Amino acid sequence: MANHIARAGATAFLLGMTFTGPQIAVAAADSPNTDSPAASAGPAGRDGKETGSVAPRSVRSGARGSQAQAAATVHGARAAVTAVRSPASAAARPASRLSAPPEAAAQPVAAAAADPVGTQSAAQVQPRSAHFAPRAATAPSASAASSTGNAGCAVCWGATAASPAQVITAAVNHLFNSAFTGLSAFPANPISDIVAGALVLIRRTLFFVPEGVTASLVGNSLTVAVNTGSVAYFRQDGSSLQISGDPSFFRATTFTTGSQTTVSVGNPGNAGCAGVVLASGQMAGALTTSQIDSVRFGAGASVAGKVTLAVTNGDSLTLRDAVRGMQGVEIDAPVILANNVSVEAGNQDVKFAGTVDAAKAGKQSLSVTALGKTTFEAAVGGVTPLASLLTQGIAPLVIQQSADSVTIPLHYLPEFSTSGQGQVKYGIDVAIGHNPSQMYEFDTGGVAFFAGYNSAFWKDTPLTSTGVSETYSSTNYYNGVVANTAITLGQGSHTVSTQPIQIAAILNGGNTNAGTTFDFTNPDAPPVQDHFFGDFGASFNTLAVPGLANPLANPLFQLPGNLSSGFLVQLGPIGIQPQLTVGVTDSLRNQFTYAVPVTPASSGGTYPVSGYQVLSWFGFAPSYTAQQGDQPAQQIGVDSTLPSLIDSGAPSTGIRTQNQGGDPYNVNDQLQPGTTFTAQFPTTMGRDPLTWTFVAGDNGSVNLVHYQAGQPGGIQNVNTGLNLYNDFDVMFDVADQVIWLRPTGAQATVSLQSVTTTGSQTYRQAANLTGTYTTGGGDFTVGGVTTLLGSTVVNAGSGDVTFAGTVDAGAGAAGLAVNSGGSTQFVREVGSLQPLTSLTTDAGGTTSAVSVATTGNQTYNDAVSLNGLYSTTGGSFTAGGAATLVGPVSVAGGDITFGGRIDSQSGRGYQLTLTPGDGKTAQLNGDVGVTNPLGGLTLATSGSNASATVIAPHYVALAGNLGFSNTKGLSIGDGVTATFTGGGLIANFTDSGVVIAQSNGSTIQDFAISGNGGNGVQLNETTGALIENNVIIDNGSDGVVVSTGSGNQILSNSIYGNGGTGGLGIHLQTGGNNDQPAPDVQSAVLSGTSLTVTFTVQPPSSGLYTVQVFYSPSTAGSPVQGQQLLDTVTNVQGHKDVTITVPGTVSAGGFITVTATSASGDTSEFSTAATITT
Repeated sequence: MANHIARAGATAFLLGMTFTGPQIAVAAADSPNTDSPAASAGPAGRDGKETGSVAPRSVRSGARGSQAQAAATVHGARAAVTAVRSPASAAARPASRLSAPPEAAAQPVAAAAADPVGTQSAAQVQPRSAHFAPRAATAPSASAASSTGNAGCAVCWGATAASPAQVITAAVNHLFNSAFTGLSAFPANPISDIVAGALVLIRRTLFFVPEGVTASLVGNSLTVAVNTGSVAYFRQDGSSLQISGDPSFFRATTFTTGSQTTVSVGNPGNAGCAGVVLASGQMAGALTTSQIDSVRFGAGASVAGKVTLAVTNGDSLTLRDAVRGMQGVEIDAPVILANNVSVEAGNQDVKFAGTVDAAKAGKQSLSVTALGKTTFEAAVGGVTPLASLLTQGIAPLVIQQSADSVTIPLHYLPEFSTSGQGQVKYGIDVAIGHNPSQMYEFDTGGVAFFAGYNSAFWKDTPLTSTGVSETYSSTNYYNGVVANTAITLGQGSHTVSTQPIQIAAILNGGNTNAGTTFDFTNPDAPPVQDHFFGDFGASFNTLAVPGLANPLANPLFQLPGNLSSGFLVQLGPIGIQPQLTVGVTDSLRNQFTYAVPVTPASSGGTYPVSGYQVLSWFGFAPSYTAQQGDQPAQQIGVDSTLPSLIDSGAPSTGIRTQNQGGDPYNVNDQLQPGTTFTAQFPTTMGRDPLTWTFVAGDNGSVNLVHYQAGQPGGIQNVNTGLNLYNDFDVMFDVADQVIWLRPTGAQATVSLQSVTTTGSQTYRQAANLTGTYTTGGGDFTVGGVTTLLGSTVVNAGSGDVTFAGTVDAGAGAAGLAVNSGGSTQFVREVGSLQPLTSLTTDAGGTTSAVSVATTGNQTYNDAVSLNGLYSTTGGSFTAGGAATLVGPVSVAGGDITFGGRIDSQSGRGYQLTLTPGDGKTAQLNGDVGVTNPLGGLTLATSGSNASATVIAPHYVALAGNLGFSNTKGLSIGDGVTATFTGGGLIANFTDSGVVIAQSNGSTIQDFAISGNGGNGVQLNETTGALIENNVIIDNGSDGVVVSTGSGNQILSNSIYGNGGTGGLGIHLQTGGNNDQPAPDVQSAVLSGTSLTVTFTVQPPSSGLYTVQVFYSPSTAGSPVQGQQLLDTVTNVQGHKDVTITVPGTVSAGGFITVTATSASGDTSEFSTAATITT
């Protein structure tokens, strides 16, 4: 009885101290003390078990305040209300106070909660889940809580204990562990250390209750039982695993590392209110917990095997700081985050089987790092939003900027067409001498630097007479001369410069397959892939030039100092912001997982400037296989290994075995989708072997694999292309003759249901999405490929939304809605592999989208930038705000509506093609090209017998003299009825300004159509067109041509100066307008301001005509057209005298021409001119 009274008194003392003491959160763990004696495991028991029940030797704490640090259990985070004076989310103590021992062998370890009493979580932080409903609890009031611990849980206070002793045991252990947890929130300082030390002393001297943690080893299975209210503390100390119920590891039980392959921690009574802390080091084996409802890993602490945490009694699991399992992490319980938590799983998987919520809305964040699959099987933040969520395959590289290492931005510049998938390219800014920079293709497969010559960008840079040429596998070819000049890479503060080096100035070039030639003189029209003025070759290869002592070489190996030692290229996942870092350092090397040796070039030699040995272009040779299902893997290539090249200029992987054998699963020169592609790379520097593998598909730069020609010297080879850059950061280390590879995380995946945060959501790997994602104004980002497994909504408030990779639907129907007041960016194609059901963005922000395919509606309610093909097979397309073409754009399917203005990117003159569905309408409700003219507008129907209507009531400006202008201005295709009534300008196209095909009833009004190389307006088999009130001048051929069609009215236009000598103002050919004869003008007599014109209409049949009389000055060329409309006379039949009051500009010696338009709408050519007399 006396003992019970003493314990009760001490408990009261501790209660008082705790309630009035520091109210704080979680601590860092106690660092191991290498010179403290290790306690040995107890002798074998009767059942043969090695047990920790025999009193072990004590283990002293090695650092001041370590007791509080080691007590950082998540156990305490389950309180209903944050304790008085306690910060909501306190930072853990600095990691510098912890030291992790060497890694232990990967052997599993398991832990079990061992309390017969039972425990209860605080209801306020429980997710309100139908599957995990909290139990009712009676406990001390929240205001009496001594920490952010589970002070409101009746079980933790022993309310349901079987005896008074058990009540005291549970309560005392719970109070001490909560107090230790609370102290940890304070930064390390003498006061907190004294308080922590006092708590430990009190615990050891005044309270003689069991700590509630026992451990036993049977074979290789280590089992740990944790009573209710207790916490099991683990730490790896050298070769020993220590287990204690005390954060100072007082009376710790010690096991030799390697004696266990599993560690199971449980709570025998399944009551809960029991915790686990892995304080430091890497625990061998796998760790499994059962009914342990609070877990924390200290700084750097990890488990070599898999971590499996389960709570199945309807309770939740509270996490603090971290959980790290190098062979994976699986959490089979609803999760509450007590503070910011990091979950790490090495190259394995992470699974959250239950919901994940914050302890307090917007105060706790979660980050997950796993190169395998990360799966959230239930909602995240559905009850209590997280502050933020970050998932990634691997932590980003740390790149220190210095004189030895400088990072330069690259540019993601895909080339999209209006007919299909684009090709990814990358650019680099380079300035020649002291001139402005231009964009060049960044090409790690190319040799030397070939730059298009434009005198404006080559000032003060003399050229030599030494010729140089290069031809590429794309059939691009460059011919030029060598120049000696310094160059500068990058722009602004991110630049590096060379001394004068040898580069190639391209004087002419082109593409053989396309039959095109490159013009480098227009800075607004880069001729190479629409983006580049040449090729920045950044391979190991060199180019010998007759007459030169040194070859042309990669400029990156000719930078000053250590900057020439090599370079790091970061492009993946494809679509992220790319960058180049020049200068390889040991700090960078140490962060790379794989090292692939590169053979020196057989020809020998050194790179200019740096003097490093020249390495082989195809300097390494992996083995490649292809496999389908359970079939044996088949060798790719005739030889067992294939020389290989990592080429940023190749959009996808190319296996160059064409027509030589060794091409398994070759379907139309492509590795059949669904086939597993595998490459085994040789490695060096003591790095692990590298296996690069993926399932082949149709996604360019990700999983598309081609069989190609292109065997230098007739030797089969592989160009890994951008597929490898998608999966790895690549560092070309010429100093160590190594290519370093490090995963980007692009092959990792995260699967989510719905996520709610008050801040950012960042998914740096491939993402499988369904449900609703709300950020509360933070940014939403997916770095890799996105697959929508169901209808998905992103609510970002004022935050930005970025999908860096392709976005496609999964096997089922899936639509995407994005609501953001910031910028929404789809960097790569949407729906190109599997169309979405719909895509919608709200008003208030901006959207950038490229090549979108849906089966239903596409609705962009904000300002939108467009590039590529937008197809809606069963819905409509709507751009509610202003639209900017940043590449050629085609919109096809359903009704098409542009609610705002449409402009091209400045100076580029991109083209717009509209193809409404059969019987549908395209409506242009704003000005077109007023700020920046389009380079052409094409209107078409969806099929040979289809029809469509296009309405454009506002101004339209089309210019043919811009960088990427079409040859024709406005093209109206077969079956399209187009009504352009707002006027505009169509000028300077190399072909005709307006071309109307088999259209019925189209209208062109109030346009200036001038300076085009062909006809001003050309009607081909057109019926019922109205060409009215236009100024059609100075076109290379005729003003208006009607070929074959009929009923086309050409009225009230000013037509002159077309075709030079012999050009016609109106030309009817091949039966156009039924060959309506022009009137015969007999005379034109001027008397003062009265002009009397006598003419005869010569109809092919009887009827009334509309006649228009035109004046042209005496300087008009022959044949005279019709510059100025003087009068319109209706209901004319046969011979007619017309007297007109004319303006003062009409003078004798000028000319009069007349047109006649029949009742059926056929307008004649201009009559033969009559000279005005007096």
